[in-house]
This record gives sequence, C-alpha cells and structure tokens, in this order.
Amino acid sequence: MITVQNLTIQSHNALLTDNVSFSVGKGEKVVLLGQSGSGKTLTSLALMHLLPSNLHQSGTISYHGKAFDESMRGKTLGMIMQSPAGCFDQAFTIGTLFADVFKTHMPQKCTQDFFRHCLADVGLENPQDILNSYPFQLSGGMLQRIMIGLSLALETEFIIADEPTSDIDYLAEQEILTLLKKVEKKRQSLLLITHSIKTACQIADRILLMHAGKILDDFPAAAVRAPNRHPKLKELLQADTQIRSNAWGVSFHE
Repeated sequence: MITVQNLTIQSHNALLTDNVSFSVGKGEKVVLLGQSGSGKTLTSLALMHLLPSNLHQSGTISYHGKAFDESMRGKTLGMIMQSPAGCFDQAFTIGTLFADVFKTHMPQKCTQDFFRHCLADVGLENPQDILNSYPFQLSGGMLQRIMIGLSLALETEFIIADEPTSDIDYLAEQEILTLLKKVEKKRQSLLLITHSIKTACQIADRILLMHAGKILDDFPAAAVRAPNRHPKLKELLQADTQIRSNAWGVSFHE
C-alpha cells in the first residue's frame, strides 16, 4: 500500500535519514522502533509531507503506486501526534473542532450524534460534555483518545501514530494500545513509532529497527529474540532487561 524508497532527509549541514526503504501493506501493523534521535519522527513527517521547510527530502514515497497530493491527508492518510495537548486549538471546543474536520472530509457524517458515537467508541464517557469542553479542560489521555477516535472515524487507509503513549500514565498507555488495535477491524494500516520494545511487541506484525537515520533490520515481531537479529536490537533488549531487573528492588509492570 505504501512504499518508501531511498528516503533521504538533510539539513544544510547534516544527513538525518539515509536511504530509508520499507513498505506497509494493507491492514498491516508495522512498528518503527529506535532510540530518540534515530530519525523515526522525521520519517513519519516525510510520509505526510510535513517536514520543516529548512529540511530537504529526496527519494520516493508512493501510495498505491501514486505520488502524494494534499487531498490524501484526512482521506488516505491520518496521523496521531506525540503530544495531544499541542494538536488542538485551545480557543475552540472539541465539538467545533470535530465539525471542522468532518465538514472537510466527511460532510455526510457531520452530526452531533456521530461525534458522540466517535467518542463513545474509544471509551469516553459523557461524550456530549466532552464535545462542549475546550482541550485545556481535558487530560492528555482523553485528548489522545479523541485523536484516535477521529482517525478511526475518518476511516483513513493508513494511520501514523508517533509515540502516542509518551505523555500518559501506564494504565492509560495500555488502554491506548488496545484502541490502536481497532485498526484491524477496519483493515486500516498502522505505522507506530516507539522507542519501547515492549510496546512494539504488543502491537506489531512487523518491526523496523532504526538507528542513526538508517533501517538496520526488518523482521516479524515474533522473531524479536531470534539469534540473527541486529546487534543494536540486542543492545536494546539487554537495556530493557536491566531496567526491569534493577538493583533497587522495584517491581516494574510487565
């Protein structure tokens, strides 16, 4: 469905991603895994053609064999951002923001009843109260659920989720990951960006390991501990094990 070939992103004095190539099939859940600064978010922004103007992008990205055009956003492509509080205009209620989105992309569903259904579908109680609320009146976890609800309701073919659990607590994180798995029912494709091996294994069909702007490994999630995995992945696995087997006697959630 989406094919990336030799994606290279540069600033005026640095190479940020280097000939990145991968594909995501219809209904597939792929995780882009790597440490901070590895180029994951830049890659996702390039897919949406949202890179900052001071960066140069080369290579090809195709969607069903077609080049990107602006009309794909909200129809073919959707994105769930890392920090939900910064993604909503604080001057407008959630209901007003929903209306703007659906008037543009799905005017036939631009109704209060449908908005309430979208919120209830992602486990939010009292949906009318939420529609009447301003973003600053809601928690980060609630805003993240609202973003997921929008992405599911718009039925975009491809969803990019950039570290969607980085700003929320552990229990909310598990709930968000469960919601993201709903893309299976709608046959939507998902590219999830994370630095967490545990998160990757919970949701991925396939994992892409990224480091220093390059894709180092591409493998089924079930093969994460196979002996032929890249040494960088083994480093991440070892670090994860050390954190969970800590010297302080603290029991971390599995």
